[in-house]
Amino acid sequence: LEIKQASEGSHHVAGVVEAKVENIKEVWDVLQVGSNARAVGSNNVNEHSNRSHCMLCIMVKAKNLLNGECTKSKLWLVDLAGSERLAKTDV
Repeated sequence: LEIKQASEGSHHVAGVVEAKVENIKEVWDVLQVGSNARAVGSNNVNEHSNRSHCMLCIMVKAKNLLNGECTKSKLWLVDLAGSERLAKTDV
């Protein structure tokens, strides 16, 4: 997917899948869908090696119920395909 940077510095990835979740079951359901969409192929280290990158951005919005103040946080989790040692994998 193509990553574009806007003039104000934010990033946008066209075609990225976004899902709003409200509880832990919904989180696991979304993670399972994403895992099923990843390409896999064998190599000399692992017969089920991931062959695609995975980028997961977790955005958390919280609201203080006493004063109404809102906060936002963002956490990126990145799994790069092909990060195994070349000598072992012959990739």
